[in-house]
Amino acid sequence: MDTRIVLMKDLVLTGYAAQTRSPLVSGGQTNLGAGLHYKNSWLEFLAERRKIGPNFNPRSVFLNVPIVSVTTLISLLKPRPKIRGVRSSISRASFFHAPDTHGVLQTQEWQGTFRAEFHNGAIPMTTSSTCSPSES
Repeated sequence: MDTRIVLMKDLVLTGYAAQTRSPLVSGGQTNLGAGLHYKNSWLEFLAERRKIGPNFNPRSVFLNVPIVSVTTLISLLKPRPKIRGVRSSISRASFFHAPDTHGVLQTQEWQGTFRAEFHNGAIPMTTSSTCSPSES
């Protein structure tokens, strides 16, 4: 089951739920997710949360996904600055967190990016920084 609800032209909510049933297994057979997406001319924001149960069988619903819980946050600011020669500037921040169903962190990433585009068509200036956990 899934749904998409448009609350305003710029704001959309999404959600889904799936369940598998395996013999001799009780509980933890669900895959749930929800999301929020806001977008206008100068700001985009995306938040998603997925929770896959430890006993969910992705093969029974024709999915090939690892069994994880995922949180994703992304914001994108796109103001038109009043700086001579600069056409646009973009600031992007993102966060991705994906432990497995036993709570062990598999992947985590923090990223920040700034980009400036110029009126004269010069190569855009971009700076980026990423932080991921080291293996222990």
